Amino acid sequence: MPLSEDRKASIKRSDAKYLQILLKPYKDEAINIKAAAASVGQSMQAYILQAVRERMERDRERFENPSDYPPVPFELKDFKTDWPFTKEK
Repeated sequence: MPLSEDRKASIKRSDAKYLQILLKPYKDEAINIKAAAASVGQSMQAYILQAVRERMERDRERFENPSDYPPVPFELKDFKTDWPFTKEK
């Protein structure tokens, strides 16, 4: 059964909320990540995102003053976030 126009529009609105990031770990590392995620009952995506969020929080705590943030090596004009490394100085 083909998707209705309403359903297609709903999917498009939902997809607009996300940005895909491609990760290409070596096979052995990917197997280890998958096993670690499974061992705590998480999907690989949930496991990786949790690890990234925890790292971002630790990095955020290292800098008391926004002028101490390290330079970001890419253009951020299209990013909208509350992560302090992406705020303009």
